Amino acid sequence: MALFAFRAAKEAAALANTMGGLECLVFTAGIGERSASIRKAICEKLTWLGVVIEEHANDTHAEIISRPRARWRCA
Repeated sequence: MALFAFRAAKEAAALANTMGGLECLVFTAGIGERSASIRKAICEKLTWLGVVIEEHANDTHAEIISRPRARWRCA
């Protein structure tokens, strides 16, 4: 799980750099629907980019899991 989170965060950071920033990080499929721990692990590695999740929203698999004033939206 740690390696998967590392690689996913690495790709998101590379995309943010290449595209000059991102507005939203979208989790889909099994991870998006059912894996709060993996979403959290990925987002923790991206805090330096402004990714901040709301723990309760993530734990309850809400549609939007980022904090209201976070730089990025996470869905």
